[in-house]
Amino acid sequence: MRLLLPLCSTLALLLLPGCKTDVYFHDDFDSQFTNQLPAFDPPGDPVGDTLYSSAGSPGVPGQLVVVNDSTLGSHALRYANVPSAVNLRYLGFQAAPVALTDSDTYWAIWNGVIDLDPGGSDLRIWVGDSHFGTGGAIVIDGDGTLRVQTSQGASPSYEDLGTVEEGVEHTVIWTFDRVAETYAVSILQPRGVLQSGVRPVLDTAVLSTTRPMVYFWYHQGATGAGSYVSDDIEILVKEPATP
Repeated sequence: MRLLLPLCSTLALLLLPGCKTDVYFHDDFDSQFTNQLPAFDPPGDPVGDTLYSSAGSPGVPGQLVVVNDSTLGSHALRYANVPSAVNLRYLGFQAAPVALTDSDTYWAIWNGVIDLDPGGSDLRIWVGDSHFGTGGAIVIDGDGTLRVQTSQGASPSYEDLGTVEEGVEHTVIWTFDRVAETYAVSILQPRGVLQSGVRPVLDTAVLSTTRPMVYFWYHQGATGAGSYVSDDIEILVKEPATP
């Protein structure tokens, strides 16, 4: 997995001696044909991870396309805010089944590039379970403003974290601590790091999932030219160090 340089310290934590790190979702799209739908059963290891689209196959034209992205320098998945019903816009990356222990930490990491459209829908991104539950969530507004969700309910609250740079590569990393019932999310980009800090998990029930999942969703009725390209998507579990 290619990572922006500031993330090397985080990667080092994942690979600490005595800690076992297992990958339960991986998709780099390198072996997939461009200008086609992605494989819903990603090739290679791990076995059992899946890509989910609520539009199914063949889906909504232009919504999900494997592309050769010049910014990321590789094959990647473009998710576009094209006209469609809101309930047909869910995109999910589901880990292979894993029996998490109370002391396990799990992570979700990927590289991305966003193209913004102030007239289109905001992009909601969250990590949760396979039933749309939410452990932690962010929203990238049409102007690039990044907001982290701070409460649940019919009218959730948000806190601004800064601005996601358009058209340049960034790396997103989520960390979930099952013991402390907390999470953190960071976006590393050329002009610096946007960080949530450590926060309480929004719905602790998702911590008992056996299939952690990342979701992308253009959740508003508006459509437009906005899109999000992602690559090297991984969900990992780190077991605690052994004596």
